[in-house]
Amino acid sequence: MFTKKILTSLLLSTLFTTGAVAATGVINLFKTNEPLQLTLVTDWDKVRAGKKIEDPFFRKYTMASLVHSYNGKVFNLIGQTRVRGWDRLETCKYSPLKIKRSKEHDATGTVFEGSKSLKLVVKCNDGEKRDWVKTELLIYKLYNALTDLSLETRPVNVEYVDRRELDFDKIDKAPFQKHFGFFIESPKNFAKRKGLTYVDEYEFSKKEVNLTTMNTMFLFNYMIGNQDVEISKDDLRNTKLFQTPSMSYIPVAYDFDWADMVRKEGVVEYDYDNAVGFCGLSSSSLKAMVSKFAGKRAQLASIIDKDLYVSSRIKTNIKKSIGDFFKSLSSSSQLSAMAKKFRKSCK
Repeated sequence: MFTKKILTSLLLSTLFTTGAVAATGVINLFKTNEPLQLTLVTDWDKVRAGKKIEDPFFRKYTMASLVHSYNGKVFNLIGQTRVRGWDRLETCKYSPLKIKRSKEHDATGTVFEGSKSLKLVVKCNDGEKRDWVKTELLIYKLYNALTDLSLETRPVNVEYVDRRELDFDKIDKAPFQKHFGFFIESPKNFAKRKGLTYVDEYEFSKKEVNLTTMNTMFLFNYMIGNQDVEISKDDLRNTKLFQTPSMSYIPVAYDFDWADMVRKEGVVEYDYDNAVGFCGLSSSSLKAMVSKFAGKRAQLASIIDKDLYVSSRIKTNIKKSIGDFFKSLSSSSQLSAMAKKFRKSCK
């Protein structure tokens, strides 16, 4: 990270070094799994005030500086941030954030080039020993392996700095709060990357939704023990919707923090009653989906083994749970019973 005096000098001089790196095309923030080193400077009292506002539409953004280095250069990218989410606003000291860069500042040559808006997930409270954030990040990577119709992520080591504390008289006592977290790709960036249209306001029937994509998404959520997901004409809970050129809809799940695989340290107990959302699913279709998942089983195991952040104990639990998932779908009678239950759960 950056020393306090260097950071203060950088911010007070309003240095913005964009252009110091020759642009060679859009730099993909998500092209690597190496943690980004970031210092986020803002008025945190103003940011936290948004926790009292229930409707996200009325939560105000606060100016922020995103200080990071790339290719040996230091950048102070001006942007805005506000709190996001629902449950964690009430229970967590550190809420998830939405960050967007200022339209007045060009991000060419920085790692944020091409990313106008991002979601940042960090730990819930001080002294938290649970690996929830790290496990959720791993779950995103598993989702990426099973389908390319999924949002990308990037781990980040971020320092929270209060702008009001940054003057030379107080700099040695300024509190720098350090967090491990991760960025989530924005729906608009995903749509651009996949040649789709992001549907922010929606009115549709499930007949218009691509069944293969939808049921793949639900099967994945069943595998991780997540019931906090829904697609209906009244609610898209933890799901983003995109439209293809042929006018069908593609659902993409996000926010897996309520999954048993996260909350129960990698342990998932599979029960047909926990299946939600499946539609138009025959036992033969389910068998084909499970077979596709099974074809990626070695890749899933490799991703888990190579993960740098989740503890060995939780990784062992996750691999066992995935093994139990496949065992629960190994016979024709199980597939038939599950498909029948899934059809009844379709809303």
